[in-house]
Amino acid sequence: MLISLYSQCINRGIPVFFTESYCTNIVDQTELSKNLMRLRQAIDKSSKVAVIHRENLRFYENFSKEFTTLINTNLDKCVVYAEGRDSSFPFPYQQHNNFCIELQQLNRDIKKINHNHKTKDLLVLVGRNDVNRINLVRHLESLGLLENSFVSVNSPGDPFNCVYKLDEDHEDIQDDFYKWCQAPYPPHYGKSKLSVVMETNMVDESYQLSEAIYKPIMTEHPFVVLGPVGYLDFLRSYGYETFGKWIDESYDKEQDVAKRISMIADACENFIKSDVSNFYIESVDLRARNRERFFNTQPISL
Repeated sequence: MLISLYSQCINRGIPVFFTESYCTNIVDQTELSKNLMRLRQAIDKSSKVAVIHRENLRFYENFSKEFTTLINTNLDKCVVYAEGRDSSFPFPYQQHNNFCIELQQLNRDIKKINHNHKTKDLLVLVGRNDVNRINLVRHLESLGLLENSFVSVNSPGDPFNCVYKLDEDHEDIQDDFYKWCQAPYPPHYGKSKLSVVMETNMVDESYQLSEAIYKPIMTEHPFVVLGPVGYLDFLRSYGYETFGKWIDESYDKEQDVAKRISMIADACENFIKSDVSNFYIESVDLRARNRERFFNTQPISL
């Protein structure tokens, strides 16, 4: 049985606190004061306190100053756990991989997908509206790459005025919003040739693996990624393999965001024009290894 970091701490009698409880964009001042008092009491009474950060690392920008000060003045007792890499995070932290494990459990019954019948070009799930994401959509649009693709964008009116709706019947998943966000919809991956992944952070060098990249990995689907510079290197540091043999991944080194977006769009166009059937034959072992690595990942122990 996979045991989460939270359960490991509780089993050892270590008090656990989550950083969301100290974010000024989530809790009001009254609730924040109560949460700070509970944390101070735990620090006073315990030899060790676990503070778990579950959001993307740049979410620290919402931490209250009191919380940041309290942790930094009690690092002899407070052990902070976070997932990813960001040198500007305000505390030293140890890695956890709770999110990966949660996705494993949610998707443990997903079957291997048949990639022999491709009828669509790209899978583009934009999610949160962002100027860089919309700019990539516009580049793909200008190259004619969205005419035969699965595309989901919902940004009506200013400033983007960009709306694409999926034409697949997947109401069974959309009824459960969490599942819709965290679980791949198999027909999208079985019918399309390439995933265009939009990661949470794209400019700042803050790295974290989200469901956006895990979904093509678990479905053995090739991908390009709009993320911070060096994102693919970060992904490979976890043991995953990318597709540089078949896809021009030089975009991952490009510092200029506008150029990086243009290079990703060009990489998509070149891939779609290539012998995709042969790619799926040649890359079958690589894609299977990525899937296996994801589903075999074990929780990081205390």
